[in-house]
Amino acid sequence: MKAITPSVIFEDEALLILDKPANWLTVPGRFPQGHAVVKDLKTWADQRYKSVYSVHRLDRGTSGVVVFAKDAKSHRDLSLQFQHRSVGKTYHAFVHGFPKQAKGYIDFRIGEISSKGNIYKIDSKGQKAHTDYHCLARYGQISLIAFQPKTGRSHQIRVHAQSLGTPLLVDDLYGPKDSFYLSSVKANYKGKLDERPFIQRLTLHAYSITLCHPITSNTVTITASWPKDFRALHRQLKNHCPFQELEEGVDGYAKT
Repeated sequence: MKAITPSVIFEDEALLILDKPANWLTVPGRFPQGHAVVKDLKTWADQRYKSVYSVHRLDRGTSGVVVFAKDAKSHRDLSLQFQHRSVGKTYHAFVHGFPKQAKGYIDFRIGEISSKGNIYKIDSKGQKAHTDYHCLARYGQISLIAFQPKTGRSHQIRVHAQSLGTPLLVDDLYGPKDSFYLSSVKANYKGKLDERPFIQRLTLHAYSITLCHPITSNTVTITASWPKDFRALHRQLKNHCPFQELEEGVDGYAKT
């Protein structure tokens, strides 16, 4: 099987914007002795561009748009944009269930579960967090939702999706399953005894990002097409579940 590697979506003298594969880190991680080292975008980019500056991060299991700066001045400018919440971000997620309202927002505060570390929950004493959302499609008991976080809390979309009653289809921390099997939606599925997971990573993709270019000041929107596993999941769900497109273009996301 051919290894999945990052691809360059956009590049100029100030910006390097990559399409991150699922299960890659954004920056190098710390691993206990004896654990396999996971590949990361920054190391991959540094080997090709001498040195780049990290601006933001995605969870390891999330695929999609990641922005790097090529120089210190651009890095400061972009970092301030993220800090001031002027960067527009849209994520696509396959989730369990369907929210009571097809469009709305979530503004529950998020706090860390200190005893477990790097796991979060809705907490009235936590940090402010706001996420807009709208449903793109339904596949029976599974939905495709576009999330637009206005703040940048750790695991924000995953925690807010859970609070909406629609946890990610695959999420080992905040959802009911750590993998998705085709037999769960395909009637009379053959081969259940030795069935392999159809998808075994977070069903979350950073679809697009909009920012102000640090040199030209022009508004730039960059989109990362759905990866192969998202396209395949969409096709299988559409073929085997009652499909309802709620926003025009869902098939377009899948075909790109």
